[in-house]
Amino acid sequence: MNSIILRDLLRNVTSMLTSIRLAVLHIVLNAVLLAAAAAWLLIPEGHAWQLIAAALSALVILFVFLWLHAGTLAYALNPVADNFRTSFSVKTYRLLWVLLGAFVLSWCMYTIDRWTDSRWQIGGFLYSKAPSFLRPTSGPESYDNAVGYCLSILFWYLLPASFLPLICARLSGGTVLRGLRALKHWQYWLAMAIVAFVGVWIPLQILDWIPGKTLEAQTTGLVIRLLLVYLLAIGGWLAAAGTVGYFVRDQSSDETVPHHSPGSRIVVPGGTAQTLLLRCLSVVRQRKLVAAQVFFAIAFTVVSRINSDTLGLEQVWRTIAAISTALLLLVAFLWLYTAAMVFAANPEPTRLRSAFEFRIGRMSWLLLGLVALVLLTTGVEWLLWQADRGDRHVWLISRTTDLSSDYLIPCLLLPLAMAKVGAGRSLREGLRTLRRWQYWGGMAVIVFVASWLSNQFAEWHLPRTELIITARQTLSNLPLVIAAVAAAGLAGFFVGSGEPIASTNVLRQSVS
Repeated sequence: MNSIILRDLLRNVTSMLTSIRLAVLHIVLNAVLLAAAAAWLLIPEGHAWQLIAAALSALVILFVFLWLHAGTLAYALNPVADNFRTSFSVKTYRLLWVLLGAFVLSWCMYTIDRWTDSRWQIGGFLYSKAPSFLRPTSGPESYDNAVGYCLSILFWYLLPASFLPLICARLSGGTVLRGLRALKHWQYWLAMAIVAFVGVWIPLQILDWIPGKTLEAQTTGLVIRLLLVYLLAIGGWLAAAGTVGYFVRDQSSDETVPHHSPGSRIVVPGGTAQTLLLRCLSVVRQRKLVAAQVFFAIAFTVVSRINSDTLGLEQVWRTIAAISTALLLLVAFLWLYTAAMVFAANPEPTRLRSAFEFRIGRMSWLLLGLVALVLLTTGVEWLLWQADRGDRHVWLISRTTDLSSDYLIPCLLLPLAMAKVGAGRSLREGLRTLRRWQYWGGMAVIVFVASWLSNQFAEWHLPRTELIITARQTLSNLPLVIAAVAAAGLAGFFVGSGEPIASTNVLRQSVS
């Protein structure tokens, strides 16, 4: 049931984003509204007719704004071409509900914004009341940053995600209870979090980025960045409206969106009907498989943070304990990721238990792949630095080594390991995978997103206590863990046994 919801939600959001008329309407009208609002501030107020003109202009701007977004939310309930004209017809009750909802939401966001101005006092108060083991030596600055993060999440994510279903439910003729029911779905909160990340956080980062050193280069970069931010903001709003519309509309009805999800277009020529996206989801969505990987990541983080000097052991016993712990962690990693690769080769829920069988042969092949990965990564890095003994291209060499160690070498070795470990086939099957551009593109997306998220979590400025440092390090490892499972699913799509999966749709499989 959860997988069906995710599939239909993806179709609803994609229909909103791929509607040409809707996209053109928002791109043009939002630009006109911004220009009109800027021009309205320049209207003089020296005469009565100027005041009347300013008031009428404000009413026109407000009307167009309400009509545009009320029609967007109404269209999001069932985004098919036949409903476009009906959704954007002028209906007074829709405009009034959007006006009321926008007023209440704006007032709440204004209140939160005022709290942001006092975050230093809030952080100092929390620092003074915190127990000693949660007080960093650097002072209350970490608490100030944490309060700022919490207020930003409340401002950009929690408040809009809570109010939009209520507004959409009322303008569609439903009750407030109908809007509240959307808030009980975890899929809704996950989708809105992704939308807030793409539509708000990324544009803010783009605005803070100032490329170029000359005035001309900075001016050109500013224009490009503003255009990119504008398009991302519009895309984020359309995706948010599609998410809200899907969960607010009557789920008992037979309304479906006749649109294919983006993943259904990435089909390997001559391959099975399953797509890359659905294959990766079918592996990642297995709770037991991912939970085992996450548990290992937490255990690895905790063990790595333990200082052997605090155990009260002699030097010899500390060395023995360190070697024994390292061997246990290596065996646990080989066993868990071998299970992920075996399951990814043919992700049927009934095969999950057999994937966790402890087999030395599989683990030996994976260990051989890890050794090859370390040797190739170290060798390439050594050769690159030897070629630049004068240290004239430090930045270029550093970026090249990161690209080879994080992307190129793992992409070369993963299909070979999957062929021997997961599918039990020859290395030739793994080599054939390297000819698929879909494999390289999918791995690029997985590696980039995981590395970027991991770096963002690692750079969070939080109180520097042992507990919080361990929690932050664990959180920064989670994207890498999920990416490793998704990469196994991607490689398994190409190197898998080729046996058909029981269900015609991978997302319809029941969770084991």
